[in-house]
Amino acid sequence: KMSPSFTATACAQLRAESLQPVSGEKLCRWTDTTRDLLVPALERTLPAAADVVLTLSPAQLDRLEARYQERTAKMRSEMLLPDPQARQEAVLERTVKRYEDFYGKLSTQQRQLIDSRLRAAPVDPAMAMDRREKRHVEMMSELRAMVRERPSATQVQERLRLLVRRFDGRTPVEPASQARAMAEANCELAASVHNSATPQQRQALAEKLRGWESDLRALAGAGPALA
Repeated sequence: KMSPSFTATACAQLRAESLQPVSGEKLCRWTDTTRDLLVPALERTLPAAADVVLTLSPAQLDRLEARYQERTAKMRSEMLLPDPQARQEAVLERTVKRYEDFYGKLSTQQRQLIDSRLRAAPVDPAMAMDRREKRHVEMMSELRAMVRERPSATQVQERLRLLVRRFDGRTPVEPASQARAMAEANCELAASVHNSATPQQRQALAEKLRGWESDLRALAGAGPALA
C-alpha cells in the first residue's frame, strides 16, 4: 500500500511538471497515476467504513436514498435541459467552473476554446447521468444486502473493496472503446486549457497542488510541501 509521503512525492513531481506545456497523452498518464495513488488510499479507510456500515439501519438507507434521488433530480434538470443550446451552455458553465477551481478566472478566449472542444467531444450528458445512476443503484443494492445479512466486519471490508475496485475508473461501465474515446477527449480538452494558461494561471495550479502536497505530508508527519 502507498503511504501519504509517497503520494506527496508524486504530487510534488506533478506540481513541477504542471508549469510546462503538456499533451493529452501525458495528461491521461497523470490521470492513471493519480488513480493508482488514490485507490490504495481509499482502501485504507475501509476498516472504518465497515464499522459504519454495520451500524446502519434500513431506515437510514432509505433517507440516504431519498437524499440522493433529490440531488439526482436537480442534476438532471440542470444537465438535461430540453433546449440543445441551453444544455450546451450549462455544460460549458460547469466545465469552466471546474477549471477555474484550479487556474483561477479564465479568459473569453479560453472559454471559447472549451466550448469548441466540448461541442466536438463524444460526450453525451444523458449517458453520463445514466452511468452515474447505475453506479448508485449497484452501490445501494450492496449496502442494503450487507445491512440485511449482517456479515462480519472482515466480509464487509472485502465487499466494500470490491465496490471500490468496481468503480475506480479502471473497469469502465460503458463499452471499452467508448470509454477510451471519452477519456482521450477529456485529456485533450484539459491539455488545451493548460497550454493556453498564462504564467499566473499555471502558478495558481501549482499552488493548488502545493496545498494537496502539504496535506499529504502532514498526514505522513513529513512537514510542509517543498518549495
